[in-house]
Amino acid sequence: MRALLSDVKGREGSPRGGPVVVALFVMHVARSAVAGAMRAPTREFHRSEMMTRKHSAVTDAIAGMVAGAVATWLMGKTTTALYQRESKRARRREDEARGGKTAYGVAAEKVARLANRQLSDEQRSRYGNDIHWALGITAGGIYGLLRPRVSAASAGRGLIFGSTFFLLMDELVTPAIGLTPGPRAFPWQTHARGLAGHLVYGMVADTALGTMQQRA
Repeated sequence: MRALLSDVKGREGSPRGGPVVVALFVMHVARSAVAGAMRAPTREFHRSEMMTRKHSAVTDAIAGMVAGAVATWLMGKTTTALYQRESKRARRREDEARGGKTAYGVAAEKVARLANRQLSDEQRSRYGNDIHWALGITAGGIYGLLRPRVSAASAGRGLIFGSTFFLLMDELVTPAIGLTPGPRAFPWQTHARGLAGHLVYGMVADTALGTMQQRA
């Protein structure tokens, strides 16, 4: 705009100099207004898009946690029913390997030791159950975030997620941090029951999430 005014300044003696300056000034203001008006919606769009993505992520995580809770409940029902159908020999071998404690009960004891506390059998069972539920709900929240964003996450309608969850937690992490003995200490029925339970978890979580995310 300065260049345009300087160019016209040399023609101040011309009777048309004043109107030309005014016309150029009006054109410049109009052009700036149009450019600003075009940029404003763009900024608002990006801001709205970021808020939508954030809201969507939070919604997906919450939906996943709800699905994880339902899936954890049904997984527990499944594994309990399978355990009751196992032979006495298989159950005795598993109980001996665990020392009469579940992995979650041992985890509760380890946490209590960090706080210089001793747990009773009832407390160990209750807090261990809380850890079990917290893990299932958290895994559901993670699945809720991954499912609409990573196509491989929902492969097999949750079966891949469930089996991966089983391999990572039951077969690798749990013995690695000392919550259970190694996999070879348990009969095959223990591994089969764990896998079946996690497959149920994956399918139920995927079905529940699919329903909730379609309605959202």
